[in-house]
Formats: sequence, C-alpha cells, structure tokens
Amino acid sequence: SQVSEEFGIIFDNTAVKDERSNAGLPTMPIITDIIAHPVTEDVDDLLVPSACSLRIEGKAKALAVTSEMAEPTKVPVIAVVEVGKGRIMCVGSYEVFRRGGGFKHKGNKILATNAFRWLSGNSQMTKPSSVVKAQEKKARAKADSGEKISAEFEKTLKRLVNAVFDLQKDISKVKKQVGSVESNIELLRDQFQDFAEKTQQQLGVMIPSKQFKTSEEHKTADIEADIKGLMSEIKSVDQLKDHVEQRHSSGAMPKETYSEQVEKLDARLMSLEKKLAKKQQELAELT
Repeated sequence: SQVSEEFGIIFDNTAVKDERSNAGLPTMPIITDIIAHPVTEDVDDLLVPSACSLRIEGKAKALAVTSEMAEPTKVPVIAVVEVGKGRIMCVGSYEVFRRGGGFKHKGNKILATNAFRWLSGNSQMTKPSSVVKAQEKKARAKADSGEKISAEFEKTLKRLVNAVFDLQKDISKVKKQVGSVESNIELLRDQFQDFAEKTQQQLGVMIPSKQFKTSEEHKTADIEADIKGLMSEIKSVDQLKDHVEQRHSSGAMPKETYSEQVEKLDARLMSLEKKLAKKQQELAELT
C-alpha cells in the first residue's frame, strides 16, 4: 500500500461483502459494475474473493466497483494508473488470479489475459467491447425505465391521497345514515322497555327489564368506537405523510408535488385531531 499510494491507489483495511450478489458466500462477491478499459474488454463480471476496497486519487482509475448492496458500497476493488510509460494495476484480492480461487470464473480469466497484455504495452482497446456496449445499453434502458416508474409512482400516490379524502367523505355520509338507524333502534328500545315494565306490573310475568344497554351506555360505546376509528385514521395519514417525506428526501418526488401532498395531509390531520379532541371531551363528560 505504501508503494501504490505514491501512484494514487490506497488499499483500505476493509473486508468487502455482498449478501445478494456472490458465489455462495458474502465474502465472495460477484462484481458487475465494470468500467470500460483495455483490461476489462469483454469482461462481463468478476469474482473477487476475500477482497479489500481501494481508494483512488489523481490519475488513478477504477475498473471494478462494488454494488449498492455491498459493504462497503460503490467502492473500487480494481484500479489502474499510468505514469509516464509505466503502467500499474492494483487488485484488492490476491485470490482473483489464484487457480483454486477466482481464476475458475470466466471473467477473471479474460481479465488476466487483458491485464498482462495491457501491462506489457501490447494492448489498446480500439473500440468498445460487446460487454461494454451491452452495459451502456442496459444503463440507458434502466434510466429511462426509472424515470417512467417514478412518474407513474407519483401519479399513483396522488390518486391514493385523493382516494383517502373521497373515502372520508363517504364515511361521513354513512355515519349520518347509521346515526338515523341508531335513533330508530333507541326509540324501539324505549318502547320495549316500557312494554316490559307494564306487562310485569299487570300480569306479574317476569320479563327482564334491561334487554339493551341504557342510552348512556350505548352512547359511551359509540363514542369509544369513534375515538378508536379516529386514532386509527390519524395513524394511517401519519404513515402516508412519512412516506411522502421519504420520497421527497430521496429526491424521487418533485418539490411542487411534495408541497401539494403535504398540504392536503396536514389539513386532514388537523381535521381529524379536532374531531378526536371533541369525542374525548364527550366521553369525559359521560364518565
């Protein structure tokens, strides 16, 4: 490392791991982020067992970089530098070219051939390799797809927020209808209670005088159910707001869309909290 550091390549005291892309163990990562260079010509991926990461400075260039899921993330494991007529290549693992290690991997064999040709000065890539072309095409397709998915996601999120408010309007209508039904039930309860008491007095027949909850008990249960529903709804809106915040923080949501959604959600939260406070006050007065 002391020698390579003079040329802008530093070996870090790390252990590269990749839980997702590996050859059976996290410490045997498969590197697919390959940079175009004569050394990596026609190299699709590399097996880099027991590797450490590299840091590069000055004219040094990274040739192979760990994935976003790896640890450490997006760091070089292979780098090169040209100094005058000299050429230097550094690899974060001595296992790459070992016969019982990484050399069993097809990409490693191609890399070895390219590396020795380049280091000896007998290699110069005159045109992009088929692998590099495929990688560039894949990257462009991924970027286009990402933009399309992001736009669709924003539309879906807007529809979801609007659906929440539409649902609340429908719930309010249903509550009014249910309230009317409950009033009729309460009237029937009072009539039955009156009938039971008169029958007991006139005929001496024992009919339970309390077939339903009292008006106060019924109202208390209703208010408690309303409070539970409001708290659940507040939690749902809070979760939706957190998701919008995360999307904005990650840069995936435009500021204009973010401001519009947050304004709607804040207004909804304020309305729900007022209703909750009112119901809690009603419950306190009953108890």
